[in-house]
Amino acid sequence: MGMWKHRVDTPSKLEFFRQEFEIPADLNLRLAGNDDSIMSTDNSMPFPVVAFIECGLRFPLDPFFRQILHFYKLNPMQLAINSYRVITGTIALVKQENARITLADFQYCYTMCRLKKDTDYVYYLKPRST
Repeated sequence: MGMWKHRVDTPSKLEFFRQEFEIPADLNLRLAGNDDSIMSTDNSMPFPVVAFIECGLRFPLDPFFRQILHFYKLNPMQLAINSYRVITGTIALVKQENARITLADFQYCYTMCRLKKDTDYVYYLKPRST
């Protein structure tokens, strides 16, 4: 959980977190336990707290963000935090400039890579050289 655990380590703090980051009431929030998997299940989809605090992630998820996750067949816990920053920053820039971006545009600039060759679960975006 890291340095942000103190923001969500009690039920009242979780509720404040929900309000602060406008997480809908119909989404169940809970602090992950040591035995919890980072993989999503039928009933849950884990997200890192830091994605909300430092990277600007909000619900409902932006359609472009969902499209990236779907295309690469990733769940949110499989993205390195810097990838959240790249994706949410791209979305913010596109909205600010009233532009349009496609998955192909994004893939022209970035490629999705595994963090380490021996792990199959953490991925990051690497800028393509032009």
